Formats: sequence, C-alpha cells, structure tokens
Amino acid sequence: MKDILIKVVDEASQKFGAEYAEVRAQKLFKTMLTLKEGRVEAAKQGIENGTALRVLVENVKVIGK
Repeated sequence: MKDILIKVVDEASQKFGAEYAEVRAQKLFKTMLTLKEGRVEAAKQGIENGTALRVLVENVKVIGK
C-alpha cells in the first residue's frame, strides 16, 4: 500500500506540477457493543480503510477522498 501511495504523490507532483502533495491512509479496527439494561445484546467487529489526497497546484488546493 505504501508504494501505491508514494506513486500517487509522485504522479501529482510530476504530471500536474504540484507545489505540494500529500496522501494519508488509515485503517481502523472497530468493536461495537449494544447494551440493553446493562447486558450485552449484540457485538460487532469491523475494519474500515480510507485514504485522502491533498494537492496544491498554482495556489489552488484540491482535496480528494
């Protein structure tokens, strides 16, 4: 994943002449409990992945998700 993100920043810099480019990635592990009257009624686990790209070209900021 890191290699892909580096390529994205490089492409933004070279192809669009970006003055500044950054990319962020996150992976969240979640556990959710549903309680009813103090007792666990349901339990769920999940994973969320996401990335964000920020590019500055000719003083115009472009943000994408």
